[in-house]
Amino acid sequence: MIVKSIAEAETELKDFIGSLLDSRGHSKQFSMSENLVAAGKLDSLAIVEIIVFLEGQYNFSLDKIDFNPKLFERGEDILKLCQDLGYIA
Repeated sequence: MIVKSIAEAETELKDFIGSLLDSRGHSKQFSMSENLVAAGKLDSLAIVEIIVFLEGQYNFSLDKIDFNPKLFERGEDILKLCQDLGYIA
């Protein structure tokens, strides 16, 4: 398991989500507390892309959680999930 600092993880996640937003025609700028799905900026395919990103960054596994797409709607929720699972110190 790869463990990163919260600051490092937040920067990497913001960069990745920013690139997803850009590829969908939205500004790369967003708030970590913004619900990007409700705002229509990210969809279920983007959630899958985020999960694949987390798998690559942290050896993240959905087997450890009861999957709920709502856990991936906000950047701050994704960071909290990773922190709760021990991927972020």
